[in-house]
Amino acid sequence: MQSWSTIFRRTLAWSLGLILSMGTLFGCIESPTHESYGLPLVFSIYIDEDDLSAMRTGLHAKPKVPASAWINSELYKAKVLHSGATSIKNLRRSYELHLEEPFEGMKVFRLNAMVGDYSTMRATMAYHAYDLVGFEMPRYEPVALWVNDEYYGVYNLQQLMTEPDYWKESSPEGITPVYMYQAKKSLMGTGADIYENLEQKFSVKYGTKEFVGLEEFIRRLAKEPSDEGRDRIEQMADVDQILLYMAMVQYLHHGDGVTNNFYFVSTHLHPRFRIFPWDLDVTFKKAGTPENGDIFTISHMMNRFYNDDPPYRAMFENHVQYIHSKLTLDAMLSHLDGYYWLIKDAWEADDYRNAQGITLDQYREEIANRIKSNRENYQQYLERQ
Repeated sequence: MQSWSTIFRRTLAWSLGLILSMGTLFGCIESPTHESYGLPLVFSIYIDEDDLSAMRTGLHAKPKVPASAWINSELYKAKVLHSGATSIKNLRRSYELHLEEPFEGMKVFRLNAMVGDYSTMRATMAYHAYDLVGFEMPRYEPVALWVNDEYYGVYNLQQLMTEPDYWKESSPEGITPVYMYQAKKSLMGTGADIYENLEQKFSVKYGTKEFVGLEEFIRRLAKEPSDEGRDRIEQMADVDQILLYMAMVQYLHHGDGVTNNFYFVSTHLHPRFRIFPWDLDVTFKKAGTPENGDIFTISHMMNRFYNDDPPYRAMFENHVQYIHSKLTLDAMLSHLDGYYWLIKDAWEADDYRNAQGITLDQYREEIANRIKSNRENYQQYLERQ
């Protein structure tokens, strides 16, 4: 049973939220004066201390608690929970916000702590690279985050592909995707191993646990390559788009995107399965090279397309040339430098990130060197073909 002091604090917090909302409506309550450090968006989130404690002690249950969220000068009533599998164990945890009223078309989105990328640059550059080669990528941008008047540094606002509103353009009827499956160490093994126990290998976001369409696609992958088999596979999946995704995994050296951290999606406008990336904070840690086919060997699907099916390998090589034409040094380095200057003040004001022992300048130099190495590797590879 809750104590009277707890009930009083929560009633007071609710009343304060109501007063703030009315004050904002009538223009008599000012928003918090938290520093944005030059970023376009500053988030100021207020959570009752008991609720905050419940979030911290119930990490794996991820309880959702009420909160007041100021976005720049506008107040939103919200529910908030910790999100993510890795950041949940970190001192800087990600947050998922559920707003009663939409902010710029979004009611649900994530504020990502980027614990695999304290610079926040790796994922930003990977999103930019995917965008340059034509992928439909969600909104992704840095914000200055304050929680209960404590500065948490640079977080990344991340639009969620799993929300119905994200797919409105792909579903003109205004309904959700037909099927959406999130990979969890998926398509590993050989033969029947790859299509058995799919419920352990994919998280169902939309659709049913019968894995309609996806299981048949995976079964086809397990058969020997043939013209008839390729025709059937291409009826079920946009193989050209999947091969472009694979070429980007190779360029970004994104080993985490081979069996994990991607979605298979089928929408009304695009019924054939396509792949969309997710969680790109472990990219650019090594230079990419088109000759690194080993990165695909743990995935039955990708290994099949890259090593065991010559027509698909030829399509893959076309994407290597395409990536090289799009991801020029100027296109990549100018974006990196622009992002560096955008977040510099906000990043350096964060004592926690500064305590990690690597400066923002060092992060920028490391990623810039990866981009230059990629350019050189791809140029040399294409000259040898």
